[in-house]
Amino acid sequence: MNETLEKALIKAREKLLSSVMNEAQVSQGPVRSILQALGWDTFDVDCVIPEYTVGKRRVDYALKANPANTDVSLEIKAPGKADDAADLQLFEYAFHEGVPFAVLTDGRVWNFYLPSGQGNYQDRRLFKLDIVERGLAEAGETLHRYLDFERTKNGLARADAVKEYADGFQKAKVKALIPKVWQNLLVEPDDMLCDVLVEAVEAEGGQRPARDDVIAYLQSLSAVASDFSKVAGLAKPLSQIALPVKTLPSQNKISEKASTGQAIGFQTATGDWKAFSTGKQCYVALIQHLVSKYPDFPTRFQNAKTRGKRAWISKTKDELFPGRPDFQKSEVTAVGGGWLVGTQMSAHADMPKRVEAACACVGLVFGRDIKATFL
Repeated sequence: MNETLEKALIKAREKLLSSVMNEAQVSQGPVRSILQALGWDTFDVDCVIPEYTVGKRRVDYALKANPANTDVSLEIKAPGKADDAADLQLFEYAFHEGVPFAVLTDGRVWNFYLPSGQGNYQDRRLFKLDIVERGLAEAGETLHRYLDFERTKNGLARADAVKEYADGFQKAKVKALIPKVWQNLLVEPDDMLCDVLVEAVEAEGGQRPARDDVIAYLQSLSAVASDFSKVAGLAKPLSQIALPVKTLPSQNKISEKASTGQAIGFQTATGDWKAFSTGKQCYVALIQHLVSKYPDFPTRFQNAKTRGKRAWISKTKDELFPGRPDFQKSEVTAVGGGWLVGTQMSAHADMPKRVEAACACVGLVFGRDIKATFL
């Protein structure tokens, strides 16, 4: 920060803290001295234009580093008013005149806006600076980044502002997805999420819980929470709340088959019913059938997995169970052509879901072209 700007900030701070100032005093005192220190010639009315009017719209200052267009529209408020909703007049002027940058200040608080942004006024605010509460170095750096005359003239201030806004907008967009993704994980729990809970319960209680119980519990949370904050903010511990289990469509198909008394097994549209002792045996045999009948099935099934670290089918054990040598040893089965599948999963939720996806990979409909029950 240059010495001139540092002195201007120190003087502005002292003035703002020691005096009761009106809007005009703020304009002629702290604001003009800071602009001057940032390289703006406040005595050049073609560069810093006061009471700039276009049609019925007026802005306190139009800053022109380039004579052809207004680079910054600056609106000044009385002390304590810069925290109010952004001034409509400022934005109307900026929108209609295509001004790339807008500033709203009461001398102490400086709000920097990108009028071309999305959402309401506050959504388009790039930065809020309180020159009294912030350190001198930080305040000076922020003002220099957004309002320095030379940076405005050569377009660097504008370019940095656009980049920072885009980065912030993307972060906000991704943050907004967290509740939705969490809800999806509760409805259809990912293998890794189930493993974390299973292992944590085992560490606490000395015995592994049934995987189906873990899945049912995670699914039950979706009945009372549309986002993570609601789950975390429940008055009672979740373990003390009895919740209904949400049933997946694919589970309905399995439940219907199980209610008829059919044994564990599967049947293709042209074949006989093949019975098995366990759901894992049935699942492996069904995948083996698809591998043998459709040469490109393994690759398609591999690409169909879009969430979580565990692969559904692979030629390496590590991709099926990353970091789990115990599962790699006991829960991996060959299905032909050098391909392997993992069998550490729930017969109630995971197997129907995966077989439904497997059928879709080769144009089959689970429940019509291939029928199966794993319980």
